[in-house]
Amino acid sequence: MPVYYICFTSRLVGYVLSSSTDSVGVPIPESVRTNSAITIGRMAMVAPQPVGAALGQGLSNFLKKWCLVIMSMPDDEEKVDVSLGLVGVAKAHPQ
Repeated sequence: MPVYYICFTSRLVGYVLSSSTDSVGVPIPESVRTNSAITIGRMAMVAPQPVGAALGQGLSNFLKKWCLVIMSMPDDEEKVDVSLGLVGVAKAHPQ
């Protein structure tokens, strides 16, 4: 995988994460959390290594939250994509 692709993916994941986390005490709508999980899951399907690297030390905590978000999703193609991305990141970054 080209280096520029890895850098771009890491930056994009960082942006999505910063946009979808409750950092200022403002509640994040469920739809934003779900769409963020779908976005990150689809990126992780293609590039699990840089997605996991972008999550860094908070990976295990993020994976727990990610599972909670996708549990409430309907069983459809999007949930499958998110789950496959989750498994890819976990395989790429065993802890």
